[in-house]
Order: sequence, then structure tokens, then C-alpha cells
Amino acid sequence: MASITTLPLELINALSIYLNQDDLLSLRITCKNLDAKVKDSHLDAIFHYRRVFLVPASLENLIRISRHPTMNQRVRHIQLTTFCPYRLFDDYSMEDLRTLNPPNDFDGDFLDSIGILNRSSRDHLQDLEYFEEGGEDIALLTLAFSNLPNIQKIEIGGIANAKRPSSEYQAHALTRSEFNILFPSMGMKPGSQLPKGLSRVHASQMSELDSARLRLWRIAMFAAISAPLTKLQNIKGPGHGIMPFWFISPPSRLIPYRTSFPKLRILDITVVGLTGMNSYCNTSLLKWLEAVWTNLENLKISNLLDYSGSINIHHSISYDTTLPTFDTPTKLKRLALHELCLNREALQATLTDCRNTLEFLRLENCKLNRGDPDIKTTWFKFLKFLRRECVAIRELVLVVNYTTCDEGGHMIPSRLESKGKLGSEESSCEVTTAKNYYNPFPYTCTKNLGRELDSYVEPDGFWDSLTDGHWKMVTPQSDDEDFENAPWLPSLVDIGGNLGATVSFGSDIY
Repeated sequence: MASITTLPLELINALSIYLNQDDLLSLRITCKNLDAKVKDSHLDAIFHYRRVFLVPASLENLIRISRHPTMNQRVRHIQLTTFCPYRLFDDYSMEDLRTLNPPNDFDGDFLDSIGILNRSSRDHLQDLEYFEEGGEDIALLTLAFSNLPNIQKIEIGGIANAKRPSSEYQAHALTRSEFNILFPSMGMKPGSQLPKGLSRVHASQMSELDSARLRLWRIAMFAAISAPLTKLQNIKGPGHGIMPFWFISPPSRLIPYRTSFPKLRILDITVVGLTGMNSYCNTSLLKWLEAVWTNLENLKISNLLDYSGSINIHHSISYDTTLPTFDTPTKLKRLALHELCLNREALQATLTDCRNTLEFLRLENCKLNRGDPDIKTTWFKFLKFLRRECVAIRELVLVVNYTTCDEGGHMIPSRLESKGKLGSEESSCEVTTAKNYYNPFPYTCTKNLGRELDSYVEPDGFWDSLTDGHWKMVTPQSDDEDFENAPWLPSLVDIGGNLGATVSFGSDIY
């Protein structure tokens, strides 16, 4: 009869992915056979991914790992989080927790653990301010990175990616191991069990460090190029965004980026106020991208208006974001741009460099030639370019959020999603028309985008055919005389490129 001890090693390794480090430890101590088979999976579960808080205990633990002659080789994925694990539970917060959680969660072990967390947090919070002011976090992280030669991914800011989170807090809840590192007086050594509900309750009280939000990207990049991390393949920037002034650097400071990350393939960054950056800031961002671009295969750039999370590319003062262009073909396969102002000709120049490799393109809420009243022609020419030049594209997603229309009352579709090679008969494109005040229910149809582009030389005919005529602000089905003469219909729509359209209503509406 087959048993777990007789399973092939490959199958045991596949099953081990679904177990945490404590479960794997329990499996190892059952017998010598399983101990030998599960050892590598267990050590990988411990060291492959490390979440690091900008507090002394977490950074010092990473240094201890980096100094181990074999365990340091297993570290592949580092996540630097902006959350602070230290939190004081006062009488008010405890009362709130009692109302939000089952009473049986608050047993003796739980309350004892809360007491330990309070005492430890009080001590650590007093030291944390001096720790940040002295720049010790930069020094410790740089020291750790210099002895972690196999790091392939750095993820900065926010919460960790937990396996199948079952609640909103589980994704950034501390593990038993992290409690042991950050609160050693709790005695949460391997084989110990956390008191019921403690991890969830503690996670619900954690908050982000404002100082970490501002400094974390700078700290991570300084440590990464100082190491340097020559095997780094993936950088994911903070979701709360990078301040634009960080990219303003003299040319000499960009030189390390050209050599420190020779294997960088994936870059995902969000910049605060990108479209509001002046031309000098945009040029600085361009120079930095050129320094890391050489081997990029997957690039995502997003724009945030400010740290509050607001996004707006329709500000009255906005600037174009320019991407690098090179004399030789690039390796880019996937490009996603979110909430940017772009010049069509400049974007086409960048895409020309990767026309034989680019397989995926996503433009979400981006402006082409901002302020251009002839939106339909601009986007038509851009799609024509993609059809003609970018022969490798297999997936194209355009999400357009225009609130303006042309003189004939037309609005280009709000979404195009094409799958398959544009020139292939098998490719299909799902078209969704813009939802507006007059058409609250968007029209959706499926077309062959390449065939439609080949069939028309003028934008009006193309958009009309692509949307089955449903790109008008007033649909043909609502074209009766009563609807046309309704007093609440706008009598004038400004077709400028800004968000605020000028609308005048009939006098009977007030």
C-alpha cells in the first residue's frame, strides 16, 4: 500500500508548497526518511521569502541570516514593508477589540500575550525614533544585502502577499516566526502555537510608519546598488508612490544603476504627481529609466496625484511622460502605463524599438497628445501604427476615460481588449463604448481589430464600424423628437482636452 514515505521526491516537493515552515518541521520529525526528503523544502520555506520591517530586530535578523554560509544562499525574495509591528494596546483599543471579536478569543494566554506585546512595544517605540534619525536602517540593510548574493526580487512597501488570505488582516498578519523575531520574550520558538486570535487582532492594530513611506524606496535602492545585487530580476516599487524629486540625480549617480542590475527583467513603479512634474523632473525620470532599461522585459509605470491616493491626469497644468528610445532594438515584452500623459509620436518611437518583441501592451486612462480636440484621429493613427509596426503583439488593452466628444457628439470606446495577433483571423477584440450621461448602459461587441483597421483609412468610418454605430453620445435608439427637444439636454459641449467640459442647459431645468 502506498504511503507518503514512498512518494517520489518531486511530488513531495510539490505538496510542500502548501505547507508553512512549522508544518514542514512537524513532517520532518516524523521519521528519518521524510526528514531527508523534506529538508530542502523546509529550509526554502524559512529563507526563500523574507519580510523585513524597518526596525532593529527585523534588520538584525536579516544580517544574521546573511552571515550564515549556506542559508544566505537560499534568500531569493525580500519584501520591505512600511508597517510597524509595535503597537500599544490601551484600555480603549482593548474594549474595541472585545466588541469586534468573539469573547472566547480572550483567554488567559491571549491576555498574557497582549501584556508582553505592550511591554515590548513600549521599549521598541522609544528607540525607533533615534534609530531612524541616525540612519542605522540604511547601514544595516546595506550590510545584509552585501551578503545575500541570490536575491532575485525586491518588493517595497505595503503588505505581504499571503497564501490565500481568508480575511482583510491575514495578508499582513505576523507569522509565528515573525513574532519570535520581533517579540522574543513571547517565547514563540519553532513548535510553539500562537494564542487563538492573536495574529489577527495584532494585524488589525498595525499601521504604517509615515517615515517609512517617505524613505523606504531610497533606502532599498541605496542598499541594492551598494551591495550590488547582480542577480536581481524583479523590482516592485511601493504602491503609495515614489516622490518625483528622488529621480533628480547628477549623471555620475546613475552609473551604478547601469552595472548593478545586469539581470533586471521586471520593473513596476508608481510615481507621485508624475504628470505634474516639470520637464526637468520628467527628464530625470527618463535618464533613470535609460540606466536600468537594457534588459527589461516587463515594465509598468503608474501615476498618483498625491500620497492620499488620488489619481488625476486632467490637472490644468500637466506634462508629458517620455519613455527611452535607443538606436538598437530592446527586449521589452510587456508594457503597462497607467494615468500618464503621453505624446503619440514619442510613444511610437519607444514602441518601434521593441516592435519585434512586445507581446502585451496596456494603456489605462492615459492621454495621447493632451489637449488635442481631435481625439478620434489621434487614437486611430496610434492603432494603425500598432497594426503596421508592432507585429509581435498578442494582447492589447486600451482603457480610455475621456469626458469630451467631437463636434458630432461622438466619444471613442472606453475599452478595447484584443487577444491574438492583430493581423490574425483568429484574433478577437471586445469593444465597450463609453458610459456617459446620455448612455448609462455601455454597448459591448466583439470585432477583429486588425480587419477593421485594414478596412478604413478615415477615423469616422473605423470607429463607426468598430462600435456598430454606438459611439455617439445619443444612441440611434434614443433619436426621437421628444428626446431631442428635452429641456435637460446640453445645448453646448466644449470639446477641449481638459476634464471640465462647458455645458449649458435649457432654462427650464432650474
